[in-house]
Amino acid sequence: MINRKIFSALICLGLFVTPTTRAVLADEAAAPYIEVSGTGTASGQPDTAMILLTVLRIGKTAREALDANNDAMGRVLSGLTSEGIANADLQTSGFSMQPRYVYPKSGKNGQRPAPELTGYAVSNQLSIRVRDLGQVGVLLDKAVSMGINQIGNIRFSVNDASALREQARIKAMQNALMKATTLTNAGDVPLGKILSIQELQSASRPRPMIQAQRAMAESASRVPVATGEISFAVTVNVRWALKP
Repeated sequence: MINRKIFSALICLGLFVTPTTRAVLADEAAAPYIEVSGTGTASGQPDTAMILLTVLRIGKTAREALDANNDAMGRVLSGLTSEGIANADLQTSGFSMQPRYVYPKSGKNGQRPAPELTGYAVSNQLSIRVRDLGQVGVLLDKAVSMGINQIGNIRFSVNDASALREQARIKAMQNALMKATTLTNAGDVPLGKILSIQELQSASRPRPMIQAQRAMAESASRVPVATGEISFAVTVNVRWALKP
């Protein structure tokens, strides 16, 4: 048994919780709510392209292959800057030197001769950012004349995607509110205040075929390029309280 004087002191200090008080707190913690997810999408035209260009040269010696690659890459860099590509938009993204071997077939005795070193291959990869999409087709065409012999990984993007993401967020919240309103109206339950909002990771999705017809109609002096659209999607989880 708790001493009456101690009991009175605990009540005064608010440190004694009665069974009735615990029941009230439990009811408040279990207040009814509804939680739904909403998705919003916003699309826009890309304004930037990233292109990976590769210079590959082969020589009988490592020195010969490297010198040939350096000369070719020097011409490529000079050509790109003359086309208006800023130095800040040029970045070496990969470099490798690999020996090249020939593997002879097995002889009559079933033994395979040792591989023969035939030369070296030097590869220099260059990532370029093109801020004028009208240049992309022209640059791809001229890249071959500059000395590029491998082109790949062309990616279109929006340089400043903040406005599109904001549009997607607004649409996601509107979608969540529409779902919550439909459900509570159907259940004849009043929708209360928002308790929490959680935004899930947003994603961008390219749609490259939208402008294909226009791209194919471009001059034959440039490589046909379909820029398409960039679509940003945002998903939110929203929890509302339900009014009693």
